[in-house]
Amino acid sequence: MISTDAAALTDSVLSLVRQVAGQNNVSLRRTFDGNIAPVKCDPEQMKQVLLNLVLNAIQAMPRGGEVSVSAEKSEGMLVLKVKDTGPGIPSERVDEVFDPFFTTKQNGTGLGLPIAFQIVEQHGGELAIDTNSPKGCSFAIRLPINGKADA
Repeated sequence: MISTDAAALTDSVLSLVRQVAGQNNVSLRRTFDGNIAPVKCDPEQMKQVLLNLVLNAIQAMPRGGEVSVSAEKSEGMLVLKVKDTGPGIPSERVDEVFDPFFTTKQNGTGLGLPIAFQIVEQHGGELAIDTNSPKGCSFAIRLPINGKADA
């Protein structure tokens, strides 16, 4: 695990999805607290997690909307949030989103969120639904700033 600039990592992911977002009438926004410390993580794995969450958010809004990625420091953790303005996750399905092979997409494998969940856990963090309503959904990635504590 290496010290990683969360803003640069997020910018890299947003750059990758910019064209897809534009084709779907989705605007992208990044809001970061001014003094986010680098976080110890595997940057490629964290890019995979963020990419999955941002692409899911874009796909959740077939009529367009906005995806915002924010970061803040809270109690020794870096909290990255990916929020969309889509219809949210049906309440009866919320408990299934991290289950392998669960998908609401016609061509989805149902493996993106379970893999993302596992990657974040391996980093000593947690991935959870932060908010869910008919006006949008938000996922929060919480990572220890100094890397995974040795158990």
